[in-house]
Amino acid sequence: MVQERIDGREFTVECLVGRDGQASVILRWRLVVKGGLAMVSRTCHYFEGQQ
Repeated sequence: MVQERIDGREFTVECLVGRDGQASVILRWRLVVKGGLAMVSRTCHYFEGQQ
């Protein structure tokens, strides 16, 4: 996908898996982006239909 063509707020999703196989997902809103890297971000909860 080409991000420049998609409407909406940009966020990053990180998936972490522990040695026990337990997976966790972290959602972060990208607040300040420089050179394609998130310099400032904020974790969030995402619920379908909520912005």
